[in-house]
Amino acid sequence: MLNIKEAAEWLGGDLRGSGQVSFHYLLSDSRSYHFAADALFICLEGVRHDGHLHIEEMIVRGCRAFIVNRKKVPNVVPEGVGIILVDDTLQALQKLAAVRRSLFTGPVIGITGSNGKTIVKEWLSQLLDPDYHICKSPKSYNSQVGVPLSVWPLNQNYQIGLFEAGISQPGEMEKLERIIQPTTGIFTHLGSAHDGNFSSRKQKAFEKSRLFLRADTIIFCRDQTELWEIFNTSDFAKKRLLTWSENGKADLRIIEIKNKGLITRIKGDYFGAEMMLTLPLQDRASIENGIVCWLQLLSMGYKPHVIQKRMEGLAPLSMRMQVLEGEGNCTLLNDTYSNDIQSLGIALNFLQQQKQHAERVVILSDILQTGLKDDVLIKNVNEILEAHGTTLFIGVGPRFSKGADFFSMKKMFFADTDILLKALDNSDLLPRDAAILIKGARVYGFERVLGKLQQKSHETVLEINLQNLVHNLNHIRSKLKPGTKLMPMVKAYSYGSGEFDVANTLSRQNVDYLAVAYADEGVALRLKGIRTPIMVMNPEQKSFGQLLRYQLEPEIFSIEIFSEVCLFWKNIRKSDFETLPIHLKLDTGMHRLGFRESELKVLISELKKAEFIKIKSVLSHLAAAEDSLMDEFTIQQIAAFEKMCAILQTACGYPFLKHICNSAGIHRFPQAHFDMVRPGIGLYGLGMDDKDQNELLPVHKLRTKISQIKLLKKGDTVGYGRRGIISGDTLVATLPIGYADGVDRRLGNGAGGFFVKGKRATTIGNICMDMCMIDISGTGAAAGDEVVWFDSIASLRDISSILGTIPYEILTSVSARIKRIYISE
Repeated sequence: MLNIKEAAEWLGGDLRGSGQVSFHYLLSDSRSYHFAADALFICLEGVRHDGHLHIEEMIVRGCRAFIVNRKKVPNVVPEGVGIILVDDTLQALQKLAAVRRSLFTGPVIGITGSNGKTIVKEWLSQLLDPDYHICKSPKSYNSQVGVPLSVWPLNQNYQIGLFEAGISQPGEMEKLERIIQPTTGIFTHLGSAHDGNFSSRKQKAFEKSRLFLRADTIIFCRDQTELWEIFNTSDFAKKRLLTWSENGKADLRIIEIKNKGLITRIKGDYFGAEMMLTLPLQDRASIENGIVCWLQLLSMGYKPHVIQKRMEGLAPLSMRMQVLEGEGNCTLLNDTYSNDIQSLGIALNFLQQQKQHAERVVILSDILQTGLKDDVLIKNVNEILEAHGTTLFIGVGPRFSKGADFFSMKKMFFADTDILLKALDNSDLLPRDAAILIKGARVYGFERVLGKLQQKSHETVLEINLQNLVHNLNHIRSKLKPGTKLMPMVKAYSYGSGEFDVANTLSRQNVDYLAVAYADEGVALRLKGIRTPIMVMNPEQKSFGQLLRYQLEPEIFSIEIFSEVCLFWKNIRKSDFETLPIHLKLDTGMHRLGFRESELKVLISELKKAEFIKIKSVLSHLAAAEDSLMDEFTIQQIAAFEKMCAILQTACGYPFLKHICNSAGIHRFPQAHFDMVRPGIGLYGLGMDDKDQNELLPVHKLRTKISQIKLLKKGDTVGYGRRGIISGDTLVATLPIGYADGVDRRLGNGAGGFFVKGKRATTIGNICMDMCMIDISGTGAAAGDEVVWFDSIASLRDISSILGTIPYEILTSVSARIKRIYISE
């Protein structure tokens, strides 16, 4: 525990209130209020958030220690509360962690790079775990806020620190270096991420290299020339550079890489000693990450046979939390790759967001290597479970079992995973219709528990990366003036992504509205706990009752629908509803739905009669905002919209929101952002030009598995109608996906393809209803291997180009029978 008075001295801040408050944890998010009584809350400020607004809330939850901007100090500091006043709360958080780090005398490994940071960190943690008590970043906490929160727990109870650092702008890494102060640095890979924010790839490499200015040893790939040039400058003259290479001289020279079945054999030469390594991995990224870990362990003096034994346990890790469908109408949250106090809080925050279920179940293994005594650990775990509304706790392992009496909620305990699995086989252990978090240390093998509870369906799945969705939302936000509102489009099953999880994620990001096509889509969201205002674009007469009952706001686009709404209003009990909020649609040239200028006079007349109507917004739709050849027409639409809005504004006499921009309009016509914008396909990763595309991340990945492989000879035929004719020895794989899943029949007979081990494999023969066949010759694939249909905007564009359509259609055509898996931090 640290006394707040001592913390104030570290920071050079002014202390107000009690100087007797002590704390153990740091909190920066008011939603993460576990251990509030033992935490220091840092009031961080951003464009759309301000921790100072949550001080009273945190005091109610038991927090007694705060870091506050001196310009926003509360008028009254309650008794027993201590507040440190500083000029910049983020700098204070970073300085606090830096001082804490400086007290640690053991080795610290700092990891950076464009990708692979989290994988290498987790693999090294697994490989070093038998020998070291490790403090590491939870998940991918590598930002200006994430890094200090990760480093803060580091103390002399640990033997080694393992932290990752990521940047997106010049000048950021120096701040992270002062916090991590690595003794060993690992540069995983220099790729294209955030290229647009740097003048060149070399400048980006230079900025990332700042993490290692005080490191003793730096590990990297010599084949990346930008890194080799930078690490051979005077800044790093006295450093020990440890390199690996496939192409030339290096400390670890890779002689040969061979894929065989599901494994990869690597022959290497380390300072003249030839050695072999077998990895249970095949993809190129995993091989490179494995070599980095190999070199790190060799540098620490590990013997080759010890490294080989430990490497055999490595597996591709899902570095984001997965949301899966479970048996009994349950939602499963898969977080089985790591288990520590910090990541438990993150996972429980996500569990708490699953408002579609009243029951919240946590299946948790013993948390290993915490540095805490058993009674303290159990007290902390119980507190965090309680704070997040856990209704059933299932503990696995001896530590939790011994402390069973200290848990206050409904609970069950099992000595190991095998006993839990038997219990799941033989009883109704778990409630139906529940949200279930499955989280455990890797040694407990909780992937078996996940497999037991997961709803059984065919092996084709659509992954939706919610973290990338949030990234794209924030990219769109960055284009807007402060105060401009957001109404994301979640119609059509959120562009094929699923009705709840996407909307819930956007709602959690404090968007102002959601837009759906029909009332039943809005009702489904309300029934699952979404409270964000929802606009219904196509209200039908039969749905008017639902609109009122579920607080859905209709888009009114004609006098006929306006009259029907007014007639409905006359037949309800007015005492239940003071006003009826509506959104008026104007036709400025799309000529699909909406009032034309010539109809405004009649509309205004009807509006004056309907005093119960409250116009929340007036909107229109741009017909060709993405096409520069149509810019003159788009500008005419914007002008017509402004003119018609002015007429309505004068007539109604009160303000309303105005919005016309879709994703293309947001990017290309900033003068038309008005009060609100309606992003659609941009949220899901489709950019309007190359620059925009480089700033967006793909959200969807549709993958399946090879069901069977056949070696066919010249003259053999494949599929219905014998359309696939084999011209020579060919390996043909059958995939469990067909036109009933959304793979258009026009993609058959070589027109379309799938990606197998990074290589494009074209279709053979006609696409069947539930299956299709592809040529996998030369890929080295085996039955059961993963096959990807699309996982990037480029692959989506290629498919839509072949079909003469747009990526929207591909996404919305993915069948509902294909399981959606959601991944998130």
